Formats: sequence, structure tokens, C-alpha cells
Amino acid sequence: MDNSMDRLIAKAQEKKSRVILKMAPGIYMFPEVKEDSQKSRISQLTEYCTKTLLGLAAKAPAVMFDYSAFAFYGTEGLLSLSMFLTMARNLGYFVILDGCFAGEGALKMCQASFYAEQGLKRLEFPADAVTLSPYIPAEDLKEIAVLCREEDRAAFICAKSKKNAAKESFENIKTDGGIKLYEAAVDDAGAFGESYVGEKGYSVLGFMTAPVEKSSDMRDLDRWGIALVNALPDDLENPGTYDFFYPKECEGEFVVVTDADIAEKLGEADGKFSAESAMDFYEEAVEKVEKFRLEKK
Repeated sequence: MDNSMDRLIAKAQEKKSRVILKMAPGIYMFPEVKEDSQKSRISQLTEYCTKTLLGLAAKAPAVMFDYSAFAFYGTEGLLSLSMFLTMARNLGYFVILDGCFAGEGALKMCQASFYAEQGLKRLEFPADAVTLSPYIPAEDLKEIAVLCREEDRAAFICAKSKKNAAKESFENIKTDGGIKLYEAAVDDAGAFGESYVGEKGYSVLGFMTAPVEKSSDMRDLDRWGIALVNALPDDLENPGTYDFFYPKECEGEFVVVTDADIAEKLGEADGKFSAESAMDFYEEAVEKVEKFRLEKK
């Protein structure tokens, strides 16, 4: 029986891309306007997101939206997010809502998102997948896995936020089992998702991480979860960024690039960023990722 991950991989194979653009647009990225009003800021946000989604629809298998970035714009930002989630799904993207939802509210957020109607009549956040904090009650995570299977959706557990996190950071704390906390999160994704694997061999529960030195060790903890690897622009040149792709099969990983990081890399984070910049960089990223990916065959 197929599942949501089968659908995501099929889109990636069709479009020959394993790159996901994460939209986390900050106010500082766009040109200043004479009238510094909420309306003008939302207009810039709307223009940027609309152009980018339309421009990449034929090239990108999936798109990710940073919930907190849109929330920063206030009520209008969340209304815009609701609109763009619906727009992206209507354009054929596999849509991921990145909120790293935690605690007992994680299950409720999954239910709200997965049951949302694709319309513009009210504030809803329809998505094919959401990102979750690893700090979720075990019973809720089990229920989320079942929900994903029943509703043809997916969830990604946030396992590691930065490539070079300090040793004293929370995610690097060692558990009683001797593994680090972020590794335990990957282990949970594997354990809770094992029973919900689709025809292509991937579970409805995956994990989101950053490029790490021992990615093979993380793969041993979760052999059937799709890995979303948050990559900085410079990480695209590092072969280690692609270690979550299975050799020969060359699947199992998607590289996530964030528009805010792209703007910083291009020197356009001071009001010079545009949809054209995002789209051009995306196409360059796809070429780099495909080159490294195919070398594993």
C-alpha cells in the first residue's frame, strides 16, 4: 500500500529534484517602502511568495513554510500563510508546514492541519506534512503515525537544528541509553514509523536534521525515514551533506534550502532580495544536489 512518502518521491523523480525551498521571508529581505505600514509589508510578502510559488511549480516537488516567519507579520502574516499553503497544494506541491510543534499540542496541530479544507473561507493551515519537536508524549506520537497513515499525510521529527551545535547544547545531551538527544529523536522516528512503510520503502514518519559527521550512524537508527537535511548554501558543496541518500538507490533524502540563508549568501539580505533571486538559486541548488546524488549510483 502506498503512502504520502511514495507520493513525495514520485514527484521528486518526475521533476528530477530533491531540493525543497523553505520559505522563511523576513521583512528585512525586501526593499523598503515609503510608507512603513503593515499593509505595505504584507504586499511585499504576498508578491514574493506568489511569484516564487508560480515560478517553481513545474520544477520543485515540494515547498516548506516556516510558521514562525509568517507569524512575525502578525494576523495578516498568518492569513497569508493560510492562503499560500492552499495555493501551493493547488499548484501540485507536496507542502510541509515547519512549526516544530511540541508537547500535547502537536497532535492537535496535526489534526487541525490534516483535516483542514482547501479553501480561503477561514484561517486554516492545510499541509501534506508538518514538523514536530521530539518532546511529544509517546502515546501522541503513536497516534500521529496512525493519523498520517489514515489521512495520507506525514510528519518529520526535528532531530538536529544546526550542523555545529555546541557540546553543551540541549540536543547534544546524552541520554541514559548513551546516545545524544538528537539521535534519540531519529530513533523515535524509526521506532514509531516502522509499521507505516509504503511501497517505496519509506515511512510516514521521517526526521529533519542538519549535515552531520556520522550520518550513517543516524541512518542505522532509522532506515526507513525520509531525511530532510537543512543545508546552508555552502553546505551544497560538501559531499557529506548527501550521506543520507542510499547508495545505488539514491533516494531517502531531501535537501532543504532556506530563502533567508540564500539572501544572506547572495548579499541581498538588506532589502535587495526578490523572487527571481530565490528561483535562480533554487535551480543552481538542484544541479549541485543532483550531481552529488548521482555520484552515489
